[in-house]
Amino acid sequence: MSRLRTVERVRALLERRALARLVQEQSEVERQAEARRRAEAIYRDRPLPPPELTADRLRALQLQGLGAHELVRDALASEELAEQRRIEVARAWSYASTAHKSVERAAERKEEEAAQEAARAAARALDELALARRVRDEQEGRR
Repeated sequence: MSRLRTVERVRALLERRALARLVQEQSEVERQAEARRRAEAIYRDRPLPPPELTADRLRALQLQGLGAHELVRDALASEELAEQRRIEVARAWSYASTAHKSVERAAERKEEEAAQEAARAAARALDELALARRVRDEQEGRR
């Protein structure tokens, strides 16, 4: 196996690994989006204040609202971070894919060139054989 084919196999492996990582990161983004949706639902579903509100009850509701708001904020930040990581991993996969395709094309070109060179060598050998027979036939004809 040529070194170029070995490099191609390594690049193909790196591309598959990068794609697997991209799939993992996409799953993480989806998981974080679901966590954000749950946090938003908690915030939306927080209890409404009763008609008669005491100071203690008002404070409890404020704390509940703040807690729910913090959950949404933290979930949104986690989702954004996961999306940023997914974008970085997508770039890495794109680079790995491009590198693999580049080496693959180079290996194909090299194989095509080798096949063309082999065909030229075979044609030269055939020409030399025909020439050698012609020379031999001419020499035999003179005798």
